[in-house]
Amino acid sequence: RESERLSLLLDNILDLGRIESGRKTLAFAECDVAAVARQAWTLFEPRFSAEGFTTYLEIAPDLPAIRADSAALQQVLVNLLQNAQRYAGDGKFVRLSVWREGYVILFRVEDHGIGMSRNELDRLGESFFRADDTRVRQTRGVGLGLAIANHIIAAHGGKIEVNSRPGQGSTFTVWIPFETPANAADPKSKI
Repeated sequence: RESERLSLLLDNILDLGRIESGRKTLAFAECDVAAVARQAWTLFEPRFSAEGFTTYLEIAPDLPAIRADSAALQQVLVNLLQNAQRYAGDGKFVRLSVWREGYVILFRVEDHGIGMSRNELDRLGESFFRADDTRVRQTRGVGLGLAIANHIIAAHGGKIEVNSRPGQGSTFTVWIPFETPANAADPKSKI
């Protein structure tokens, strides 16, 4: 386990370095956002079940295929679901929702975990930032996941919104705008 953790840490550091230097390229292609959400959810469902979480997976019907990097979007969702699991505290609740509003796909990960203060929210997404809360310090992680997620979402022309209150949990909403096939962007985009 320690070897896997160190390997993942090294991969994240290298990935962030490539992103920040502009050397990481995303592969945009037709992307089934419902399938991306289901794949990310499937990775965590056994953990949630084993740890006694109340879980909800809500995927709107008839979501369009969009031009996106499906592996990168899955990486964002995996990070958000992992954080919901890690920082659940006694809340043990997670909901992943996916829906469309006009020409925007929205992914939302909601938890009832330990939450964050306004000061922590202001620093969220900085490389290597981790909250000072002892419950955060007791969990594994180095504070790279949300920094990487922010870069990925920005490369898709989107944004991440966070609402959180200490002791009441956090809600992360990812907005991904999309174009009709006639107006699709260049198939490769640098982060």
